[in-house]
Amino acid sequence: YNLINSIIFKFNDKPINNLYFNNLIKPFNYKSNFYNIINRKSDCVYLYEILNRKIIRNPILLGDFGIGKNSIIKKFSFFIEKFKLKFNNITKNLWILNIVTLLKYIKTNNLYIKKFFKFLQENKNIILICPKIEILFNTYYTDSNIYQNLESYSFLFKFFNYIKQNKLQLIGLSNNITDIEKKFNINQELNFLFEKIYVKELSNKEIFKILLKKSSLFEKYYNCSISFKIIKHILYYSQTYIKQHKTLLKSIWLLDNTCSKIYVNQKFHLLKNNNKLALSDIQKTLTKLINLSTNLLFNKANKTNFDIIALRKNLQKSLFGQPTAISKILISLKRVFTGLKQINKPIGSWLLCGPSGTGKTELAKLLAKFLFGSEADLIRFDMSEFMEKHSLSKLIGAPPGYVGYGKSGLLTEAIAKKPFTVLLFDEIEKAHKDINNLMLQLLDDGKLTDSLGKCVDFSNTLIFFTSNLGFPTNSYELQFLKSGTKLSKKNYKILSNKVESAIQSYFKPEFLNRLDDIIIFKPLNINFLKYIINKFLKNIYLKLYNNQIPIFLDIDSNIKTLL
Repeated sequence: YNLINSIIFKFNDKPINNLYFNNLIKPFNYKSNFYNIINRKSDCVYLYEILNRKIIRNPILLGDFGIGKNSIIKKFSFFIEKFKLKFNNITKNLWILNIVTLLKYIKTNNLYIKKFFKFLQENKNIILICPKIEILFNTYYTDSNIYQNLESYSFLFKFFNYIKQNKLQLIGLSNNITDIEKKFNINQELNFLFEKIYVKELSNKEIFKILLKKSSLFEKYYNCSISFKIIKHILYYSQTYIKQHKTLLKSIWLLDNTCSKIYVNQKFHLLKNNNKLALSDIQKTLTKLINLSTNLLFNKANKTNFDIIALRKNLQKSLFGQPTAISKILISLKRVFTGLKQINKPIGSWLLCGPSGTGKTELAKLLAKFLFGSEADLIRFDMSEFMEKHSLSKLIGAPPGYVGYGKSGLLTEAIAKKPFTVLLFDEIEKAHKDINNLMLQLLDDGKLTDSLGKCVDFSNTLIFFTSNLGFPTNSYELQFLKSGTKLSKKNYKILSNKVESAIQSYFKPEFLNRLDDIIIFKPLNINFLKYIINKFLKNIYLKLYNNQIPIFLDIDSNIKTLL
């Protein structure tokens, strides 16, 4: 009973003496953060048009979190007050309804239902704003709720009757577009009660104006200086490297984190009286926020040659006997470092072919460490575990009606958590054909939609597929590869042609055409195998030294040859 209070309050300078449901229903206040709202006039005009109709007069604003649904309502409320807008010659006010709290408390006492509808009868000049309106639909349009929760169902039955009889108008808000569309498809009556409005994201120009307004607040709060040019960099970097949210939200998030970093550094005297935001501050903040190496901040022409040279040295030092593979990878990545990569596609995608132990997985590990900072940033899938058709659900989640529905897929969840990473699909030829079809979408659009309707961005990943196709095809070749004999150019050409023929006959052309390159790894000769042995022995020496174990290893070259 404490939630319902009889009070007198003012809204729009007009006293309303009525029941006021604290935390349940209250007048909508557009003045909070109103200064941030840019444009949205066309959305408000369409909203006003729908609310003035005779039928289908209840709009629902649909869009992802942070796209601007609340901003439209605030701007619309401002227009109502400024232009004294009327709805079919009736002056109406916007009130906001807390659906979650309302449904919670009507279960405890029928008094709430009576009070609520009495309030609606006495205040016919209101339009209810209903955030999370999908909760109403899910509660009312689910058969099981009739028996499990009679109080909620009876309340919503009367509530929807008010809407059908034009006794009540509301504006719904929802982030869950998929759920709303499903309800509209199943329950056709909703199409004659509500009009869906798909809210579009603001343009870069409009977002830039909002960031300029916001920057003055951050300058006062953090006692720092933010230039016009820095705002442009904030917008560019947030769009290019942060994929989880809408542009405005992630731009503000990046700006706030950068300002906070400057403020803290000043307090701890890590910066010498420098309170001006610089490009390097944004980049440092970004690398920590999203696990991004500075090697992937592409638009730095003066660093391009350095990055390529550093990467070449790194690969040559650890990947033995594969100069062709290194060269092809560097050519592809050179386009990336110079900013010529297509925005929506993955950073790069390659098919690595060759016998086991030639360095295919090692190449992926080295790139993960150089570009993203750690070998842990390599996500590997053994495709021999995905040979059945139903195993597709492991990657993107089970469809509705199947066991496991509601859980994210292994692939989509991994990339959603770590968008900057190296993906390795080991022995891709063993996967089911449907999974290969899934890869077409991944390589073409740089996006995958999981079973829950969530779109996951792959544009900041390097994708490697490995295959053993064509290696070896007979016992003679197997013995030849095991012996570690050096491969002549002629024999390598014959082997390459055989591998390419096997690849062309197995994989679809549309899959191969989407790859950056097909790289054939050479079988390693005895000299390179010794280099690899020395590399592992060096690691053993270091472990013994670090653990202070007094053992000295001296291994004869004949033993290395035998190994």
